[in-house]
Amino acid sequence: MFDIGFSELLLVLIIGLIVLGPKRMQELSYIIGKGLANLKKSFDFGQTEIQPKSNQENALKHTPAESDSHE
Repeated sequence: MFDIGFSELLLVLIIGLIVLGPKRMQELSYIIGKGLANLKKSFDFGQTEIQPKSNQENALKHTPAESDSHE
């Protein structure tokens, strides 16, 4: 997705460690992890709520209408 290799990721982490320090880096990692977990929960909740409603609406749209026979 981002096309970031291991070496680039390691470089970013080392620079972050130097700039922020070990204590602040740990706090920041914790905050980012919690934020990403909450974001994932929100997306999962949205999918479970929206998907069934969307399927119901599609089923109603594609239900064949009762047609009178032309006999």
